[in-house]
Amino acid sequence: RSSPSRATAPQDMLGARHGAAARCGKSLRFVGRARAPPTVWHEGYSPEWPATHRFPMWKFRDLADQLVADGLFESHGDFLTPEDPPDEWFVAAHTPEYYHGFVSGTLDDVRWRWIGFTQRPDHSALVRRTRLEVAGTVLAARCALQHGLACNTAGGTHHAHRSWGSGYTALNDLAVAPPPPPP
Repeated sequence: RSSPSRATAPQDMLGARHGAAARCGKSLRFVGRARAPPTVWHEGYSPEWPATHRFPMWKFRDLADQLVADGLFESHGDFLTPEDPPDEWFVAAHTPEYYHGFVSGTLDDVRWRWIGFTQRPDHSALVRRTRLEVAGTVLAARCALQHGLACNTAGGTHHAHRSWGSGYTALNDLAVAPPPPPP
């Protein structure tokens, strides 16, 4: 997990490492008559997870595989890849007590039940994928502001509140994503 020495806003961190800003500069890809917008995916979105678990973690990998199979992307390397964001992003949107309890796995049973992950076969993988998913939404938001449209193959995790999660959502990606510029 990265920990910059100063609090860093999501829009400041995007592209700060590994040329993400330049990668966001990709234009729409044309495949026949179809156009594929800049699309974010990370292999960490789908950690190893029991097939019997109520939350289908594999669906994010399946979506990326389908986009490649359909020819919208030549390979998984064509997707934009988010990086693990700093803790400051999350404590700006969630109470420190809740966020650190989620990361450390020390939330009370009631909160885990509200989130939906009372059974966490690999807690560290769940935390990593959740943080990456939020970073993917932030990256997609930046690309959308630049190109008019961008996608994250995960995300939409807007069910989490400031001090609790719900609906298989532990961290609220829309609360962390940068606001649009004024009109």
